[in-house]
Amino acid sequence: MRIKTLSVIITSCFFLLIVGLGYVQIVRGGFYRGLSEKNRIRLLPQSAKRGTIYDCNGKVLAEDRISFNICIIPQELKPRSVSRLAKILNLSEQKVNKILKKDTVAPFAPVVIASDVNYKTVAVIEERSAGLPGVVVDIRPLRYYPYGKVGAHVIGYLGKIGSEELEDKKRYGYQMRDLVGRDGVEMSFDTLLKGIDGGQQLEVDYRGRVQRVLSNKQPIKGNDQYLTINVDLERLACNLLRRHRGAIIVMNSNSGAILTMVSNPAYDPNIFLRPAENKQRMQVLKDKSYPLLNRAITSQYPPGSIFKIVTALTGLETGKITPATRQYCGGKYKLGRRFFRCWNEDGHGWLNLQEAIVYSCNIYFYKIALLVGVDNIAKFAKYFGFGQATGIELPGERKGMVPTRRWKRITYNQGWYEGETCNLSIGQGYLLVTPMQAVRMISAVDNGGVLPRPYLVKDSSLRKGSRRLNLSKTNLDVIKQGMLRGVNDEGGTSHRAYIADFPIAAKTGTAQVEKGRSHSWFLGFCPDAQPNISFVVFLEHGGYGSQQAAEIARELIKGWRRIQEEQDNNET
Repeated sequence: MRIKTLSVIITSCFFLLIVGLGYVQIVRGGFYRGLSEKNRIRLLPQSAKRGTIYDCNGKVLAEDRISFNICIIPQELKPRSVSRLAKILNLSEQKVNKILKKDTVAPFAPVVIASDVNYKTVAVIEERSAGLPGVVVDIRPLRYYPYGKVGAHVIGYLGKIGSEELEDKKRYGYQMRDLVGRDGVEMSFDTLLKGIDGGQQLEVDYRGRVQRVLSNKQPIKGNDQYLTINVDLERLACNLLRRHRGAIIVMNSNSGAILTMVSNPAYDPNIFLRPAENKQRMQVLKDKSYPLLNRAITSQYPPGSIFKIVTALTGLETGKITPATRQYCGGKYKLGRRFFRCWNEDGHGWLNLQEAIVYSCNIYFYKIALLVGVDNIAKFAKYFGFGQATGIELPGERKGMVPTRRWKRITYNQGWYEGETCNLSIGQGYLLVTPMQAVRMISAVDNGGVLPRPYLVKDSSLRKGSRRLNLSKTNLDVIKQGMLRGVNDEGGTSHRAYIADFPIAAKTGTAQVEKGRSHSWFLGFCPDAQPNISFVVFLEHGGYGSQQAAEIARELIKGWRRIQEEQDNNET
């Protein structure tokens, strides 16, 4: 009886085993066959080089250089290798084992123990390779910015991709631990610069050991980008601005091509790629002067007296004044119970429009503003591109703010006062602009009424984004002559920028703020330059625009002429 029972049990077990094997092999065979294939085939990725970024003369601003990473292949590692490698790299064995444990994803996949090591370390490891089984030197591209801080806000920097970003960018070929652009051209053109990664398809056994190479796909370098920036002029502007917070921009007045765009304080993009620079990187991130901030496009400021150009053109274009219209300045102007003052307490006496620009008379523009009204001033401000982003190919651009009666009613539930119109006329009050908007506006004055769209990349579609303004050439010439006299006349507020043999037309601006010294502006163009250029120098809390900002502008133009001459000589 017992034997019979045991036979039934054994027979039942065999029956169940046969049924199970049949289910696995027949019903679920395809599923497990797929798993087997996945376990047999491994992909070893190879990073593609990013596209190189060049300046307008073909000088390299950002490129990938060769870097050496020291890696461990877990399946080939011997215990003695860890201690020997740790000694060479000046690390503890615990540190090496910790990295190995944390970053191992497969037995055959290299684990990076040290990044971007020097040639001396590589040579030592190669010499001792026989005694370091499982240790390999991995050659990879690493981004390098040869000019450091020069051009940092234009070029940008790289950082590791985040998990949320990865979900959005997987369809573009991005993978975990990829580096992506974090600012500037590196960010705006990241998908073009990135390139296409390659790799090897390997066959491995059940232990993960490589049996053979099945296929090899070479990586494809990303697209190179050629900028309009002149790195020599960029370096000069950086040097002129080194003691100040602020921005400098030089633009081709006709095309909108940016020749230089500098923001200070700046940062060295290389620190975001070198592990040894972690301390310096944290200092930059915590710095209260915000060196990562591109003040040329992302900071908004009251423009001060450079806005008088818009007020003047509003008066001329609406027919409320003519170039010969005269107003009296006694140093102060009473409106209701309040006095609005000129910067010149003694007053300027009787002036026409051109003279008001030369001496930057506040009283003249107060009176013109009250004639034309806030709505007309706001209309022409927007006509010149204020209150809207210029569309330059960089992230984070702000659009500024042009106040109107309607805006104030919606924002503060208050009516508009005539005193606020006076403040607006000289670039004070609620009005906010960026340095990029300011230089764009003055370019339109210089080129005869075409509002250019600024661009940084030579083959950019933005080159076709200019817009002709319906402005009188005669009225524009009046403004130009006033700005030229502002530099040439000894009493002109822009006279410190005077260069004997080279005409400069400019307007100063001193924008008062609640705390600290006033902001300083110097805005202008060079009508005889080839090509025509416009420029802006902005200093945060820099005081009067007629002083340091004007002196910096003079040295900037002198340097630009010198660079142009050197380039012409080299070409001949």
